[in-house]
Amino acid sequence: MGAQSAGLACGAVATESEGPIKLYLGSAPDCWAAFGQVLEKDFADYSYAKNDKLSGDACALQHPDSPPPQTISSTTVHLALFARWANET
Repeated sequence: MGAQSAGLACGAVATESEGPIKLYLGSAPDCWAAFGQVLEKDFADYSYAKNDKLSGDACALQHPDSPPPQTISSTTVHLALFARWANET
C-alpha cells in the first residue's frame, strides 16, 4: 500500500496513486475513483437516478481547485443547483 495523504480539498485520506482526475476539480485519483463508484450505483439502480445530478454537485463542491475562472464558474453553478435541491426538499 502506498503512502497516505489527505484529498486535495475534501480531507479524505487517500492512497497516493496515479490515475485519472477530473479537470477543474481538486480531487486525488482515489477521490475520482470513489465518485465513479457512486455513479455506477446511480446508473445501476433506478431508485438512485433522482440523485444522480445531486451526486455530481456534491462531488464538485467538495473538490474545488485553485481559482481559475473555469473553477469559479463551475463551483457557482454546482452550488446554485445544490441550493435549489435543498430548498425543494
